[in-house]
Amino acid sequence: MNTQGKTLKPATINRALMKAASNWIRVQVYSIVAERVASAKELAEQLGIQDVSNVRYHLNVLKELGLVEVAKTRRRGGAIENFYRSVERPLVSEEEWKEFSPKERENFTKLAVQLINIDVARSMSNGAFDRRDDRHLTRTPFQVDQEGWRELVQIHLDAFYRSLEVQARSDERRSRSSERAVLVYSAQMLFEGGFEPSEK
Repeated sequence: MNTQGKTLKPATINRALMKAASNWIRVQVYSIVAERVASAKELAEQLGIQDVSNVRYHLNVLKELGLVEVAKTRRRGGAIENFYRSVERPLVSEEEWKEFSPKERENFTKLAVQLINIDVARSMSNGAFDRRDDRHLTRTPFQVDQEGWRELVQIHLDAFYRSLEVQARSDERRSRSSERAVLVYSAQMLFEGGFEPSEK
């Protein structure tokens, strides 16, 4: 996950992570406001939730955790309607990751995988996933030694940082033009299978 605004410290990330990932509605709410500003009513409609107060509750939890903030307000009748946006997208450095216990790493991973699943499902449901003939999707098992593992880790890190550079250049170009942004997702994974291969 990348960052927006300040970066959370490991202990704060873990606390926010566990509470955010502990409820499926909360995960979905967070995934939407990470992309756009939305009110509790709009979120409830998108998620098919009848009780708007339920969504408000989860927004308040995310707000208390410092993961979302009120971006703007609007008067609707005699009430004030809040619109929320994400202010924290946890980015954990390699050094910080090493400070986490295995359970804390698992909690962080669960949230990331949940968000990836939501992104893929949403894209497939609206027909966007396979709209482009140059979209990328690969699943490739490898058998490598320890040096090969370290090389693959570096390749994935390099791709992530180069992607951030692409984002920055794109932002700069769009600041000088009227071109609309294309919302895209990049999900990179490299993990051990947890068993010995049958053949070397």
